[in-house]
Amino acid sequence: MNVFTDLVDDWRGLPARARAISVGLSLAFLISLYFYGVGFNTAFLFACVFITVGVWLAGGPRNVQMHVDQAPALLLLCLMALVLLVFQHGLFAVSPETSFAHVWIVACLPLWVLVAAPVGRLLFRLLFIVVLLYATYSVFDFLVFGQRAHSPLLDPNNYVTLLYLAWIPWLLGSLNTRSRVGVLVITLLFCTAMFATSSRYAMLVVTGACALSFWLCHKYRFGYGTPLAASAGAVLALALAFTFEQSSLTSAFGEETDQPSVRLVLIQAALELIRNEGLLAGTGIGSFSIFYPMIRPVADQETNGQFVHNDYLQLAFEGGVWLLVPLIVLVVAVAWCCIRGTFVRREWDSRLPFAVAAAVALLHAAVNFVFYILPLVVVLGVLVAIVFAPEAQPVSPRGKTGSPSRGLWAVVGFGLILNLGWLGLDVYNQAAFAGRPALPGVSGIRRSSDSLLEYVETTLALNSDRGLPWLVRAETMIQREDPAGAAVAYKEAVSIDPWNARGLMGYANLLLEHPETSSESEPQTLLESAVALNPHYIPAASAAIGYHVNRGQFSRARAIAEELIDFCPLLTNRNVERLRGFLDRVRGSALYGTEPEFDARIDQCRELEPREGGAGRAETAVMRWLMR
Repeated sequence: MNVFTDLVDDWRGLPARARAISVGLSLAFLISLYFYGVGFNTAFLFACVFITVGVWLAGGPRNVQMHVDQAPALLLLCLMALVLLVFQHGLFAVSPETSFAHVWIVACLPLWVLVAAPVGRLLFRLLFIVVLLYATYSVFDFLVFGQRAHSPLLDPNNYVTLLYLAWIPWLLGSLNTRSRVGVLVITLLFCTAMFATSSRYAMLVVTGACALSFWLCHKYRFGYGTPLAASAGAVLALALAFTFEQSSLTSAFGEETDQPSVRLVLIQAALELIRNEGLLAGTGIGSFSIFYPMIRPVADQETNGQFVHNDYLQLAFEGGVWLLVPLIVLVVAVAWCCIRGTFVRREWDSRLPFAVAAAVALLHAAVNFVFYILPLVVVLGVLVAIVFAPEAQPVSPRGKTGSPSRGLWAVVGFGLILNLGWLGLDVYNQAAFAGRPALPGVSGIRRSSDSLLEYVETTLALNSDRGLPWLVRAETMIQREDPAGAAVAYKEAVSIDPWNARGLMGYANLLLEHPETSSESEPQTLLESAVALNPHYIPAASAAIGYHVNRGQFSRARAIAEELIDFCPLLTNRNVERLRGFLDRVRGSALYGTEPEFDARIDQCRELEPREGGAGRAETAVMRWLMR
């Protein structure tokens, strides 16, 4: 498969609207790579997708009907998944403020399938080139600087997924070509980048892909040149990786690593939460990070508690069984496509390479997090769109004349835009309230407390069922020296979103500083709730300890401090200065000096150095630009 030649041919054969969709989705993919997909910068991606969906719908009901005729079952499944995601987020999320970004990320999988269906192969080739460039950069960085490959993603295991989602379709799609040198070079490049991540799953993927290529060449009589070249490239890549970094690759398979046990702890926690919190309704996409700190064992010092490392269990807890159904249907359908193309069909199916790559990623989701990372769901959505679309796609609309579905799909399109707009309001509000200056309009919103309050009032008029605008309103009222107004806003924010430790802590501090503001809540109850939500949330723990120490309740203050100290190795990576400031305050309080063992633990924790790791140079530069 000559990627560049096929790219030119696809570009010439598609209408202008299809080209616009391909370019729009490619730009959105690039944005998702830099902004990783779990922060407020999702607003940039949202803008690209919103415009692209608008272009897709601009062709009218007949153009949409053409896509429905191509793969009606897939379209129905994706629409159902989108509706269920928005429905779950709106009605059952215990903390909409926490779950909104994750809902948007997970929703990108069915959304990308919908939009990429008519331009799947062209779009894949564009994305392949992007991933190839990143693989080249990773190999250079690894060989010259000895850096473990992870860029542009922060997690090497996720980066492996991005690499093989591009490499497997290219390799298997090249089985009936004669470009042996190209297969050798590109396989060497991709596999070196994958091995440089020290991922055990990458080793299995490379071995399995090479073995499968031999089997497919044997079945379809393609000749063994391509799999031999790929195997040679994989062996050379492994030898090269071991030459430059033996210790990291060896430790990935050594007994000293405790990753399997940590993942087992996370899976057991997810199962316990499913039993305790119920299985049907779900608690909201992204809410595992709220509940896990409450039951987190001290033995887990390696994860941030955001992901289960088993997406199916996490979605079963956060979304309920009914939200898991579309995903399970997709898994079964992709598995059947792989089995049929490998063992049943007697003719070569050009969609099989994409189905195999999608199946590998769906299997990977059982041991890592895949569905919660934007670049991965973007590429996975493109692969699924290719797998379930007809091999021969029409290049111009040929919808049924006088189709009775015209009005139906016009309503569906309007509903899709409306749902995207509803989620988009949350996305923009989060970015605006966080003060992201790179987002258009934020500087004007935050130029003064009056303009910020005016925007908050507008947001509440559009959607008063969100806790974050009420929380920002309360904090703005405090700046304007209006404690009574702040108390009303805090009360509303806490009642809407009782899982937001920032709101609980702010409300408690307000009641402590202004006891004249009447309230049914007590500061101690609010602070204890904030600590219970996340025992290693430093601001809440510090406020609660100060409250108890001032009232002579040293045993309770010590218990909170000890629970936080247990997580010192976890916190020193990103919050070392904040943690040391907290420990210094403890040393300067009446709590220090009461027990020698406790004092020794405080001193030992203060001496810990930050762990190795963190964002790469590209991510750090982007974040600095955003925070200007």
